[in-house]
Amino acid sequence: MEFNLEKLKEIFRNGFHLSTKEGKIKSNNLAYIPRKDDVKTRKALEEINTNRNHSWYEELYARNKDRMDETALIYRGNEITFREMFDKMQEVAKSLKTYGIQKGDEVPVCLGNTPELIYLMGGLSMIGAKINVFGPKFDSEYVTKILNGTKSSIAFIEDNHFEKLRGSIEASNIKNVVSISLSDSLKNGIHPKEKEEYIPRFVSKVDSYKKDYGYVQSFSDFVSSGKDYQGTVIGDVKLDDEFSVTYTSGSTNSKHPKQIVHNNRSFITIARYHDKDMVGGIDMSRFTVEALVPTYSNTDLISCVSDSLMQGSKLALEPIGERDFFIDSLLMNEPNYIVASTSYWIKAMKEALFNPKYQDVTMPFLLFAFAAGEGMSVNEELFLNRGMRKLKAGTKFSPVPVVMSAAGGDCEHGGIFFRLFKRLSERRNKKRFIEEAGLKLMEFAELAVLDMDGSYCEKGEYGRIVANSGCNMDRYKDDPEATERFFIKDAYGKTWGDCSIYGFVDKKNKVHIKGRIPKEGENFATFLLTDAVLEDQTNILSALTVRAEKDGETCYVVHFEKMPGSMKDTESLMEEAYRRIKKNLGDKITDKVYFRVHDFDESFDINGSGKRDFVRYQLEGVTDQAVIPKNEQVNPQYVKR
Repeated sequence: MEFNLEKLKEIFRNGFHLSTKEGKIKSNNLAYIPRKDDVKTRKALEEINTNRNHSWYEELYARNKDRMDETALIYRGNEITFREMFDKMQEVAKSLKTYGIQKGDEVPVCLGNTPELIYLMGGLSMIGAKINVFGPKFDSEYVTKILNGTKSSIAFIEDNHFEKLRGSIEASNIKNVVSISLSDSLKNGIHPKEKEEYIPRFVSKVDSYKKDYGYVQSFSDFVSSGKDYQGTVIGDVKLDDEFSVTYTSGSTNSKHPKQIVHNNRSFITIARYHDKDMVGGIDMSRFTVEALVPTYSNTDLISCVSDSLMQGSKLALEPIGERDFFIDSLLMNEPNYIVASTSYWIKAMKEALFNPKYQDVTMPFLLFAFAAGEGMSVNEELFLNRGMRKLKAGTKFSPVPVVMSAAGGDCEHGGIFFRLFKRLSERRNKKRFIEEAGLKLMEFAELAVLDMDGSYCEKGEYGRIVANSGCNMDRYKDDPEATERFFIKDAYGKTWGDCSIYGFVDKKNKVHIKGRIPKEGENFATFLLTDAVLEDQTNILSALTVRAEKDGETCYVVHFEKMPGSMKDTESLMEEAYRRIKKNLGDKITDKVYFRVHDFDESFDINGSGKRDFVRYQLEGVTDQAVIPKNEQVNPQYVKR
């Protein structure tokens, strides 16, 4: 791709500042992708407003009323039918009513991917109440703020998290806690493939909590409390009524992520656009989908849980969300479709390729392997597809192993990007992949790339990516200033939702994402350093660049991990990367660069949402592990740092 390097250098020095001053359209070659304006898309949007102006529960029921005896949920070998699922949702709704929960109320939940989470979603939706799913690792004072902010007297907490959260609960207005065990929906005891270190999590602690704390009850106690309720549980709920409160991924603040409010429209719109008649005949009801993503992420509730059930898929619920368990969860649940972060996939493929334990393992069931939540470089994609071939992924359905797919879209926007079997779209040059394939925008969304003045960039020009769709969030809860920053106006007065990422649109209207835009005043073109390092597709797997300070001066630490199996020594890799950076960006930037090399075992740390922990590496800054090449011919100004 061609771009103006001098302009990027200027941006690197001065940063990106969006204004709303009056701009002018520069050409007809704009980086603007409008919503697809065809008959099918218009009819679908109109039909959503006309026939689906109701709750998430009502949409889910209408879609599955003819498959009541088919499997809806799979949990550690226990198969739960749609009939059983809907019956349990109704029981939960009755109990919620018994506790005074009404339309518009908000109820806090801290659970993993378990059947009880699904029952709560359905029960709250029937009433027209909101589910607020928060994470167990959030700051304790913030958890108390969340609990009080819901104004609820009842909370639903996994027993494995109760002790950690007990102080926050007792400092809040919560009067009743329903403690839910991972064993509550086990049918035949501990699954035979459960890893030994995780078995204690499936041993219920609820009875001891009930004994020690008078405000704690079990899930069965809670369900029983509504058995005599005679009133109505179906509320008058509309598309634009609020349904869920989830949290940002923690890319900027993992202890205090912002609360994102979505309405029913978000869930129903994305489900409609994944229907068979909209996506070219793929019938998802024949497939098993695994829900692994943290439940406090909108990605899990909409793209994993809701969309799977809307399509009539079997939803395999995975309550153990650790990266170290990922490959085992695939073997246990045998999903045909799963969304996980790039970091999770890299860990799984390292195990598949290099751990003798998995030497003979294959996954012919794995047809749709989606990487989401963070970028996937060409280097990483080459490595991941090497693993897919070894695992014989998808060969139950395909004569040859399938390749990785990609999906994206921040939690505020829902899922609006996708690329099925991504590598098949890559361009080749002398049998080498030279550029990542862009992501396709879903038909119900529109997107633009804005320059520093808020004008539309031209295709191929880097800028700030903004988007709109029926899946846009309503707002950040209790944070009008952040909401105002999210909904920005371009130079022509049009309102967009800010994706807070930097990239471009190519001539084929594919979206290329280059990284998150940092805080105001920080340089954001650090991807140029990352890209220079990743030009070595043979020896370098992953890279991440953070801005730091050393002796009061701005500098950059480029973290990178060698490609597994690379025989080239680390010092040579750093020297070559230094030369590429110097060639691309000149001495002024190069003299500020440190390298921090991660080995096979260290890899990159991840945050609670499973993405590389950018904040952790920013805080780390320049350490004794951050170095520059020691070859004076490469850098005659070298001084040991």
